[in-house]
Amino acid sequence: MNGQLVNRETGEVQSIKTYRLTDQDITTLVGVGIIPLGTPKPTVEMFAKYCSETGLSPFKRQVHLVKRGSKQGDRYTIQTGIDGYRSMANQTGLYAGNDDYQFDEGLNEYQMVKANRKNPVTATATVYKLVNGVRCPFAATARWEEYVQTYFRDGQTCTSPFWEKMPFLMLGKCAEALAFRKAFPDELSGVYTDEEMQQAAKYEVIEEVKPEPIQIKDPYGFEGEDKFYPRNADPFEWRCPNEKWWQRLLISGESKGLTHDSLLLHLEDKRKQVEPNAPEVTSMKDLNYFQYRWLGNFIQKYNGKVPGQTDLPLSKEEIITRGEKAAQEL
Repeated sequence: MNGQLVNRETGEVQSIKTYRLTDQDITTLVGVGIIPLGTPKPTVEMFAKYCSETGLSPFKRQVHLVKRGSKQGDRYTIQTGIDGYRSMANQTGLYAGNDDYQFDEGLNEYQMVKANRKNPVTATATVYKLVNGVRCPFAATARWEEYVQTYFRDGQTCTSPFWEKMPFLMLGKCAEALAFRKAFPDELSGVYTDEEMQQAAKYEVIEEVKPEPIQIKDPYGFEGEDKFYPRNADPFEWRCPNEKWWQRLLISGESKGLTHDSLLLHLEDKRKQVEPNAPEVTSMKDLNYFQYRWLGNFIQKYNGKVPGQTDLPLSKEEIITRGEKAAQEL
């Protein structure tokens, strides 16, 4: 639907698009996060009325609701981007453009970068409005320490990614929002830009939790080379690191008349004894570390029967050396 906006300077009536949110619209906006899940009905109605009066479209992501927790309970803020401010100012018919952002002592972004000044201390923005037909400037300054979004990690204060990557643009937008509210207080009161409010939002960092390792005893009876696994890892899922390892087993086995299938049969007999809950091994590619060690030692000791538990194990290096030697002899 369309509404009307009266230009206070000229008396000209302008048509603006307004939005009346249906129940289906609200469900859609909740689904995509424009309206937070669980927002009270009066707050949703206020948001819908605001969209209608300002002509900002939540479907174009020009405006959205943000929920923040506090000691007094959840609080909701209507926020827009700087483009939303520009759109609302433009609808008045009085917006007359703006200047490029100025930083610190009046430098532009190029001069700041050329001087190797990574972050500005202040940013100043100027927007223009027609007052009685005269183009008047409205300037405002934003300070870095008041608006930058930070978070704590490993005991240090860090700058959030957007502010780290685009410090001049982010602080400049904050200054521009201040200047717009100076120039158009009636149209922009009660709504803030995302850039301004980021410092009030908690930037969450998902810390990588490194579980303490636990010692897993070799279920095949080898001592002295127990493997360490992450606490929540399944040791049976730890596979041989590359194809050459199990290929060497095949070469060594063939040198003693052991085929792929016969090696797996011997391994299965052993697995059922010591790892009854482990998955059945149907291919050399499925060997875990302990199975690989046992099978290599089995091949080396093979004399037509399964060696006993008292057989001395081979180290990983010895298994590889013997496998390579057997391959050379073929």
